[in-house]
Amino acid sequence: MREYEIKIEIGSATVPITVKTACVKGISMRFDGVSFIITAPESNTEEEARKFAEKHVRWIKNRYKPAGEGYGDIKNIVTYLGKNYRLIISDGSPGVVISDDEIIVFAPDKDREEAKKIFIKFWEEEAKKFFTAKTERFYNQFGRYLCIPSMPEVKIVKVNSYWGQCVSGKRRIIKYNMYALQFDERYCDYLVCHELTHFRHHDHGKKFHATLNKIFPNEKETGKKKKERQTKMWFDFQ
Repeated sequence: MREYEIKIEIGSATVPITVKTACVKGISMRFDGVSFIITAPESNTEEEARKFAEKHVRWIKNRYKPAGEGYGDIKNIVTYLGKNYRLIISDGSPGVVISDDEIIVFAPDKDREEAKKIFIKFWEEEAKKFFTAKTERFYNQFGRYLCIPSMPEVKIVKVNSYWGQCVSGKRRIIKYNMYALQFDERYCDYLVCHELTHFRHHDHGKKFHATLNKIFPNEKETGKKKKERQTKMWFDFQ
């Protein structure tokens, strides 16, 4: 199995494409949200891979944008707590570094599959710390008023059906969608207060909104301003 890089010209831009040879019958190409990757039979030559890419230049062009710009529904921009960061995969010991406008994912040999695993683990851990701290803060402020006898357990889930969900009973649990870490802090505050209020009012009736508005003024306005649902990120695309 070999791995190498070819480059093709699209207008004034030079687009790099990673070629991986494997025990496969046919040649194919995919875009993972960051890079173009060709998988080819081990017998294929570099020239054959290049010709294949050139035949699909329109497909590549529809997805390619210079670094920092969007790829339609797939982006090389990561939104973290309401701010957009350019995503970069770099060679190095596993880890994630956030700078002023970049999120750098370090993976050995810039392996993209490893980078995805590293980033997902980082994202889940950050979501757990962030939403646990938020939940604890608002529980300490309003737990007694909301009739919650103990701090709920916080869990992070990966779903596309809800941003938050509370589970009542002997074990009080709030499940937060990991993708909610994309929202700004104001909306995250609203989300936490919304779920805490459900321990007192299980539906979305008038009493629920009246109670929520007491602990989070203008709650309806904030709820309406949430960003468009985005439950796929670059690591979800194959």
